[in-house]
Amino acid sequence: MRLNDPYNRIMRAAKAGKGVRLSADEVWDLHLDDAIATRAHFLQEEEEARRRATKDGEGNE
Repeated sequence: MRLNDPYNRIMRAAKAGKGVRLSADEVWDLHLDDAIATRAHFLQEEEEARRRATKDGEGNE
């Protein structure tokens, strides 16, 4: 990977608490990679599990 590829730029910006501007070509390239969709799916499952745990915990008090 190049130092200035979109993946590295996104990671550096996230660490700095900033955003990053991507070109249309970079967005197109990223959409072909399922890593973003995989991470989004993982986060969605994690959030649903947290909601279930909170809901279950409220009924047990």
